[in-house]
Amino acid sequence: MSDLNNSINESAADTHGKITLFEQSADALYKYDFILSSLFKIFEKFGAGKSSLVLFIVPVAVCFVIGGFENTLHNIAKTPATPDGLIGVIKDYTLYALWAVILFSLYFYYKFSKAAKKFLTADIKFILDTKKFTRQEISKTDSFLHKILAPEGIFKKLYLLFIALFIFFWVLNLLKGFTPVKYYGSDIWHSWNHPWGFVFLKFTNLIYSTLFLAVFFFRFVSGLFAFSVLFHKISKKNGFIIKPLSPDNSGGLKILSNLSIYFMYMVLPFFLIYLSLILRGSALLPGQQISLLALVFLLFITFFLPLGSVHNAMKRAKEAELNFVARAFTILNKDVKKRMEEKTFGATLNEEIESLEKIDFLYTKTEKMPVWPFNLDNLTRLVLAALVPVLLFIIDHLDMIPVLKNLFSQE
Repeated sequence: MSDLNNSINESAADTHGKITLFEQSADALYKYDFILSSLFKIFEKFGAGKSSLVLFIVPVAVCFVIGGFENTLHNIAKTPATPDGLIGVIKDYTLYALWAVILFSLYFYYKFSKAAKKFLTADIKFILDTKKFTRQEISKTDSFLHKILAPEGIFKKLYLLFIALFIFFWVLNLLKGFTPVKYYGSDIWHSWNHPWGFVFLKFTNLIYSTLFLAVFFFRFVSGLFAFSVLFHKISKKNGFIIKPLSPDNSGGLKILSNLSIYFMYMVLPFFLIYLSLILRGSALLPGQQISLLALVFLLFITFFLPLGSVHNAMKRAKEAELNFVARAFTILNKDVKKRMEEKTFGATLNEEIESLEKIDFLYTKTEKMPVWPFNLDNLTRLVLAALVPVLLFIIDHLDMIPVLKNLFSQE
């Protein structure tokens, strides 16, 4: 045990020294994936925000250039060749919303992986009781989390299945592009009738909407699962150092909800797809409304799922603390009553009465101890995130919004 504490202290004293605790899990967040690690190298070199913006703007600009070259920028009138008209480049902004969603989500995963690595290799030592969650348990948990995140074994098979499924759906979409009127009811600017748009967009979608999206989905799900497992294992051993009177108003565990917020942020960009559909000029269909509700549910799941076991640990800690204070009060109160019955008045009695008042004050303070590891600041972020689907619902139903819809839907 002392060896672990010494290594933790060495890591705290020398940030360039050996990484301790959950090193394998931290590296697996992005290191062992060719697609993700290549993308993150770009983020590291040029900045995540700028890189995401460039990765979005460049293909969109090329699409517009191709649209101008092939005369497919705008909707065109119905002709024998296009009996149902044509969806032009400008009208297809739902597509660009999808690209933005993917890059925003990867950007937030990048931010999460940086914060998670710092947490797993450094910050966790301040909230982890190594007397209860031992070095052996840390090593065992680290190896298991590495298998999930790297991935290895069954998790690697699931990862490959994710990518295979996305490629399968990409192929189906590719085939539909050869006969767009049959599948979409009208021609589209990236059908085989417009080969430059067809080839470029299908290639771009292979990278963005297939490979990037498949990698993100797997990373998102595996990360959510891994941190839920980690918090559950620590909580089960009562391994969190919980401070009832911590100034962060989160029992000293605010950092856990900070990580959980990243999962919520990774879900938020997907609401852009629904916004683009609404701005396209039509109300959401029943199936789209159901998927929107499912996304709202997922938004809350991603925040609360990893924190559920932490909540249970905080409840147990609060009950234990209250019981301890209550027992101390009972014992001292019994002594005070005895002295009063015996009429043994004096300095000792006065001191004990003062102690009772202090214990009562401590009990009151402990009773206010939170049982969730987030404070008003994080709660505000959660509420603001929850307002996003509410605003989408308002946009979809208010009578004043068609003015905005018409602006985007004019041909």
